[in-house]
Amino acid sequence: MIGQRQINWLRLLITAIIFSWLFGFPQIFNFPAGIQEALAAPDILDPDECLWVKKLDSNVDADSVAGDIKDGTTLATDDDLTVKAVSLREWAVGATDEVGTAKYPDNPDNYIYIGLRIYVFSIEGSNPALHLYAYQSDGDAIYTTSYVTTPVIDNWPGWYEFDVTNLAQTAMGGFAWFKFRMIVDSASVNCEVKIAEVEWNLTPCSFSYRRQITIDYTKVGLDNIGTLPTTGFPVLIGL
Repeated sequence: MIGQRQINWLRLLITAIIFSWLFGFPQIFNFPAGIQEALAAPDILDPDECLWVKKLDSNVDADSVAGDIKDGTTLATDDDLTVKAVSLREWAVGATDEVGTAKYPDNPDNYIYIGLRIYVFSIEGSNPALHLYAYQSDGDAIYTTSYVTTPVIDNWPGWYEFDVTNLAQTAMGGFAWFKFRMIVDSASVNCEVKIAEVEWNLTPCSFSYRRQITIDYTKVGLDNIGTLPTTGFPVLIGL
């Protein structure tokens, strides 16, 4: 009888060690399912590409139909807040709209927060607002039905940050990159917003994985047989 009890306690110890390895020790008898996200430190990162797309008939046209495209990546990431890198322009005359783009080379699903930070150092026109549109899988055309926007820009020069997490993951989840178009919208006929710096504020996911398990009550007992004991835990569970 003593020998049987020793074997039972040895089984219990081995089972506890297995559970501790699978689920993390104080979760031995707590079995959460799925993936739990833990907060990680945010990173302020430069875009790997920032384009100034010019001479568009409409600021929602595809990049490929622009009359001119300039690479503004260097100026948008040089930490100089006094030099224009990209101009966002909405003009009454045809083929004169201008937009900016910002891209980052990673799957947006890898982040629990994606913020696009834009430094505005000059505006022309009245009551301008900034809109951010997500790109389609070709990286050329944008989704025109939804966007993230700021209130009217009334504090400049200064930084504006957009939370684009949901839009990025909805429109570009699973892509190896995420890319947004920056557009100005104004009640005035002509408006221009000059951007000096563009950067990403990214908080990556840190995953803790817990597997859901089902315990057969007929395999729970002090001796690995029988039914669940009335005394409760600790019990030996046959895996």
